[in-house]
Amino acid sequence: MSNYVQLAILVYSNLWAFILHDSREQAHTVHHKNMNFNFGQFCSLWDRLGGTYVDPRKFLKAESIGNPLTRTK
Repeated sequence: MSNYVQLAILVYSNLWAFILHDSREQAHTVHHKNMNFNFGQFCSLWDRLGGTYVDPRKFLKAESIGNPLTRTK
């Protein structure tokens, strides 16, 4: 196997691992509190592209002061 193929596999597998695990479980917890956001369990890429991503810190802070996000899609 050539060095270029090995490099391509290494880059691809590292990017895939990053994309797959770029979100913590808190992000999906938002989905269970408001079903219109954060559909991805481990990856928030599609939520970010589709406009359904909500930062869990902002969501949980708003919820704690009695003002949860209520946007619907």
